[in-house]
Amino acid sequence: HHIDNPTWREDCASDLAERGVLSCRRGEVRTGVEMFREAIRVLSHHSDPELKNRPLKNKSGVKLSESPTARHAYNCLGLALQGRSEWENAGESFQTAFDLCNVPEQRHMGDDQFVDRSGVLLDLSANLLIRGVLDQSDKLLRRCHFAATRAYRPNSVVVGAIQAQMAELAWVRGDAERAVNLSMEAY
Repeated sequence: HHIDNPTWREDCASDLAERGVLSCRRGEVRTGVEMFREAIRVLSHHSDPELKNRPLKNKSGVKLSESPTARHAYNCLGLALQGRSEWENAGESFQTAFDLCNVPEQRHMGDDQFVDRSGVLLDLSANLLIRGVLDQSDKLLRRCHFAATRAYRPNSVVVGAIQAQMAELAWVRGDAERAVNLSMEAY
């Protein structure tokens, strides 16, 4: 039975997520949102009532945290929802993506995982900034900056993106001097 095969589910969800990205790039955000939600549904399909109480597992008992597509689909869903000004729903999607980055199955996955995790943190932080939750946004940015600058080989793009967002937060808080300094450091 195809639907019970974790590899089949992963492949279908990955294809749906890619179609969602392409839809958003064409300006068809509503279709993109539907594609991301369908990807998540495919990965989290439940028919066993016992598994329904454990939302991070699908029908086959495979944890969503073991799926590379799940984090991607939730993060993309957050970006698409944010593009539609659905700030709260976007924040929930970013938080789920971040939670999926922090499970034991995803730790120690190398540089790509580190960059992905930083990206999710930046998206979540930006969402909090937009919603006016400045202290929480600042906390996430500091955490992300700490990790990024102490990495074995810091990724200059990631560090620059963090500094640019820290500059935006400083600007929103009225600290123009810090905002300018951080912006110059970012580039």
